[in-house]
Amino acid sequence: MKLLICAALVGALLVGCGKSEPTVIVSGKTNASGATFNGKRVTLNRDGLPAATIGADGALSIAGKPVSLNDAQRQAMRGFYVQIQGVAEKGIDIGTQGAAFGAHAAGEALKGVFSGNTDQIGDKIEAQAETFKHKAMQICDQLAKLRNAQDAAAHLVPAFAPYSTLTQHDVDDCRK
Repeated sequence: MKLLICAALVGALLVGCGKSEPTVIVSGKTNASGATFNGKRVTLNRDGLPAATIGADGALSIAGKPVSLNDAQRQAMRGFYVQIQGVAEKGIDIGTQGAAFGAHAAGEALKGVFSGNTDQIGDKIEAQAETFKHKAMQICDQLAKLRNAQDAAAHLVPAFAPYSTLTQHDVDDCRK
């Protein structure tokens, strides 16, 4: 659930940037681990390892040095990149919806205060929040796809395996 909240928050913050290719930074731990996605490449940072970068074409470099890949390996890395892109897009989309929902909820709350119908407004906002929560769970679905792509890439590209840190527990925890 923490990841879900962070992704929605990141998306909400990116809405106001006005950039065509926002940079999404995800850090799941307090150490140097995390990922940076800028629309052209994803950079993975893992504690104790040099940075790994994956291009939109599936090219992999570690510590700035290209890793030689055959066609199947490049396709696996491309699949991983596409799933990272999917998570980022879902986060931005849901963040945008969350910002709109928050503004709408604030307006409804003010209407309720001025009209004296605070109970009705509260019920209405709670129902809308439940709908939004359901939409936000789509990030969890995308995480499951990301994990599958990560595992396939790690299986085919041994140099990528140490960067494959998304676990089934992480995917399951998203729904909590």
